[in-house]
Amino acid sequence: MDRHGHVYETARAWKEEVRDAAAGLAALAELETAPAVLPLDLSYDSLARIERLVLSVVDGDCVVDRSRFRRLLTQYVGETLRTRLGGGLWDITREGGLPAIRRIPGQVAGYLYFPWRSIQRLAAQRWLGHLRREVEKHDLALTEARFAAFLQDVPGRAGRIIGLLDGSPAPGFDLASVAALEALLLDRPVAERAALAEDVTAFLGEVVRTVGGGRWCYPTDARDVNFDRFCIGGTAGIDPLATWDAANAVAAFRAVPERGTLVRVCLSAFPAARRPELTPNLEQAAPPS
Repeated sequence: MDRHGHVYETARAWKEEVRDAAAGLAALAELETAPAVLPLDLSYDSLARIERLVLSVVDGDCVVDRSRFRRLLTQYVGETLRTRLGGGLWDITREGGLPAIRRIPGQVAGYLYFPWRSIQRLAAQRWLGHLRREVEKHDLALTEARFAAFLQDVPGRAGRIIGLLDGSPAPGFDLASVAALEALLLDRPVAERAALAEDVTAFLGEVVRTVGGGRWCYPTDARDVNFDRFCIGGTAGIDPLATWDAANAVAAFRAVPERGTLVRVCLSAFPAARRPELTPNLEQAAPPS
């Protein structure tokens, strides 16, 4: 028995049911209260449309048989991943029978992707785009294309932050400039800080890359905590397989917007023995006037 209360005597029974997932969801999508989600063509775009249907059901605006809906969603999301990647097999024999996809192209043997867990996180976090990203991140060819575009954008984005720090003493890719940036951001409205998030991420990554001699990269192993994130790897003195995610520094500052947060998270990218030499004059760092 799986966690939805359904018994699947064999994997074949589950796989036969999977074939009707798109048709079953399409029927639910025809309900008068359902948001527009058609076509359900196993595309990444269709996952973005499905998200609106999920939240409509969670909010009670669209009334359906929730047990059947959960089952259809799990099947549809899993089949979308298998179709887009051209591989992967259903597995309902582990994790208490919670349906998963194994043998995903590009991933290590034994890795399992659980579609239902991605759906649960969408329902809990209510972040439109989450479900699509959870599936897309397994598409390594798509990630490579995004990474190439990201690298082209980094100099411009990081340069815009240098421009904002123009009034600081010798702004550059160093921790003193990170301290100055903290002071500048704290004087800006929250909405403006949010608008600068991607530029700040690029800038912080360039600081760590410049000071530590690392490089931009992205982990391709789905078991890595930074899987699908554009990170800095190869920092001198750190485990060569370890990566540092600049976006985590931005998220930390958003959660704790105070002096020292960005500097502290940036320092975590370096060996403890190096940190004192990197922070001799931070107290003198001042925001641009």
